[in-house]
Amino acid sequence: MGRGDLHLDGVVLEYDGRRSRLSRVAFTQERRRQTGIAETALELRRCPAADYYTRPGAAVCAEVMRAVRMAAGRDRSGLRTGPDTLRAPALTPLPTLAEHRAHQAA
Repeated sequence: MGRGDLHLDGVVLEYDGRRSRLSRVAFTQERRRQTGIAETALELRRCPAADYYTRPGAAVCAEVMRAVRMAAGRDRSGLRTGPDTLRAPALTPLPTLAEHRAHQAA
């Protein structure tokens, strides 16, 4: 079907940025892929960019947790996953606060 942006306990989260709306062909392909994902007994949630900038994080989290509960009873025994084909990130992530404190203490 394709790759989702994030998969969590039977829920595929998709970030809908502006790029998916730029061309009719890209928009159509994206919607077909997302419909295919939804047909595999996974719960699909699309999050527009505005959710990340205007909604409180707790509201977005609550929506995701509701989707996890909805997906919990679904039979996904026929779902096959493939290998992770993402390339390694080019940049090193910033250290967590705990890592930073441990480094300072050393």
